[in-house]
Amino acid sequence: LAQAHSEPPLRVLRASVGEDRGASVAAMAKFIACLGASWLGLGLGVYDTWHAVDVQSIICPKAAAGSGGANLATGKQVIECAFGMTQCGASVTDGKKGCKDALTMGSSYSCSFRSYVVIDLGEEMEFNEVVLYQHTCGTESYCGHKVEVGNTPNVYDRTVYDPPLLGYNQPAVPEGTSMRFEATSARYIKVSSSRSDQSERIYFVEVEV
Repeated sequence: LAQAHSEPPLRVLRASVGEDRGASVAAMAKFIACLGASWLGLGLGVYDTWHAVDVQSIICPKAAAGSGGANLATGKQVIECAFGMTQCGASVTDGKKGCKDALTMGSSYSCSFRSYVVIDLGEEMEFNEVVLYQHTCGTESYCGHKVEVGNTPNVYDRTVYDPPLLGYNQPAVPEGTSMRFEATSARYIKVSSSRSDQSERIYFVEVEV
């Protein structure tokens, strides 16, 4: 998503004389907790680390929801999907995120293998978040997500999101799975997902950028 701040950024600064040291300690504790959750790739709806354009500002929102910025992918073209995927096309960017709107689907028999969709934003744009909707009215939990970007078709020279595989630790919630990273600029976005704990099917209900 285009960068939008829903709350003031958390700045961790050296405590100066006369400053409320208790607040500084609390801020540092939150900073460490956010960083730890990101490094472990927990994705359990706790916290994720997002380095904003100002990399000294660290905000730590809930991982299961988008930041509320403008969706750059609305109505954009899906130019490629993994081999064998069904209905590769506009349904991924049509704004329909209901649990019965899943038309685009891939498959995988292992967490190590992923299906993917590629979105063309039409021009190079700056963003720091991708939200993938995979909720299909069940209790699916997915075991791996990845986001790659680039400015040339079929050339994705930057991997901006690829946490360690730690089992089925990404519940498919109605709010979507938020993948945040340092702000980057690109035209093409490749969004990948492994299978769920319920079946080898991999649903791509909607993708927001």
